[in-house]
Parts: sequence; C-alpha cells; structure tokens
Amino acid sequence: MKNHEADNKENPTLNNSFEEHDERIVSILVTDETERMKFLPHYLGVLCVHIESYIYKLMRSFSKDYDGGEWGFCRLKKIHCDNFKGFYMRPPEGKYQFSCSGNYFDGELSADTAGIVVTLYALNIFIACIYCKHDAFKTFIDKLPTLQKLYDALYEFAREHAEWKLIRAAID
Repeated sequence: MKNHEADNKENPTLNNSFEEHDERIVSILVTDETERMKFLPHYLGVLCVHIESYIYKLMRSFSKDYDGGEWGFCRLKKIHCDNFKGFYMRPPEGKYQFSCSGNYFDGELSADTAGIVVTLYALNIFIACIYCKHDAFKTFIDKLPTLQKLYDALYEFAREHAEWKLIRAAID
C-alpha cells in the first residue's frame, strides 16, 4: 500500500495540523494486486459488484471527459489508528469536467475529488434504496449499518479535503 502522507507532502487529502493526538483521516492508495482483488469485497461483501459498476456508471454520466481506465482504491484511516475506517475509488489521474444535472453543479474536479464524489453518490443511493426497501434491495437490509458507516467515514474525510467546497457543491 502506498501512503499518500509519506509520498506527497502537498497532498490535498491531508490537513496541515500535526497535533500529538491527531484525529485526521488519511487516504492510502492500495497498489498491491492481491490487496486490490480483495479490496471491495472486504468493505462491501456481496454488494461489491453492484456498487463498483454503479460508481463507473455515475462517473460516465457526470463526466464526458471520463473514458475508462484503471481506478485507484483508497483506504481511509485515522493517523494514529491501525484500523481502516472506509474507502473510496478514484478514476485515473487527470482533471474531469463534472456536470450534475440534479443539483446544477458544473465544475472541474481532480481525479481524487471526482472519486470521492462518485463514491459518496453511490453509497448514498444504495443506502436509500435499502432503507426504502426497494424490491431489488430487500435482501440487503443487513448491509445498511455497514454502508452507513462507510458513507459517514468518507464524508468525514471529504470535509477535511482541500477541495471540500467542490465536493459539497457536487453532492448537494
């Protein structure tokens, strides 16, 4: 795994506060192929195929600049904690023009920011579908607490992100 903090001191995913009891959440890019294969099943269980494909679909619908490629898988953890809190996926490096017709957002997002946005969207939609007991999702009711925790962890991370204002505008 590649720790963004160690590799890039100017990483926009990190806050500049370095207190002794640091509660910041950092993202760690998973680079090991074996770990990548286990990544989504670890967090999402049987929903991994559905949510992964939905994230790709959302990216295609929000950005005409997106044309596929290898996505990065990022784990989220608190600085002084060994346990991982959550995850997000991010598209290949670059800038993406994003248009969300549902909330009138139109702007340019980095790959990292675009990944946070589409992962938040996907988790939110699956939570809503399960919560409302949509017919296709009734069997996943036991996954609701897990999905909510994953959403909350990513949202908490996003609030400290250098591009929070863009993220907030895109998910509003």
